[in-house]
Order: sequence, then structure tokens, then C-alpha cells
Amino acid sequence: TRAVVGTIPEDYGTIRGMRQFLANQTGLHGTLPPSLDAWSNLEIMSIVAGRISGTIPDTFSRWESVTSVTLSQLSLTGTIPASFGNLTALTRLDLST
Repeated sequence: TRAVVGTIPEDYGTIRGMRQFLANQTGLHGTLPPSLDAWSNLEIMSIVAGRISGTIPDTFSRWESVTSVTLSQLSLTGTIPASFGNLTALTRLDLST
């Protein structure tokens, strides 16, 4: 098994049809690129136990189909964007440390 390491490239936002992004216990580091807001069909976002830091981009509220967001065991700062209240399909939000 190969470990995934590095930053999440800004151009990942250009990937069309992304339904799930699962990066659990990887070597990812850096910040969450705001460009990922283009994943309009995203249903599940999960990043657990990485070295991701910074804030949750407000633009992520454009994930109209997202049902589950797990961003846990990371070094995130700031508040949950108020616009997340507009994610009507969201049933699970895990931001635990």
C-alpha cells in the first residue's frame, strides 16, 4: 500500500463528477483549497488524521449534494462557516479533534 502524501492540489477542483473524497490517515498537509467548491456532485468528504491546517473555506457551502463531511483529527482553526447552514442534504458533520 502506498501512502498519499503532499498537499491537495488546487486543480483537483477541476475534477468533474467527484462524488466521494476519502483521504483518511494519509500524509496530506497544507490547507483545504477553496477550488474544491466546484465539486457540485460531492456526497461524502472525509479527511481524517492528516496535517491539514487553516480554516474551512466558506465556498464549501456550494456542495449542494453533500450528506457527510468529516474533517477530524486535523489542525483546523476558526469557525464553521455560517453558510454551512444552507447545506440541506448534510446529515453528518464531524470536526472532532
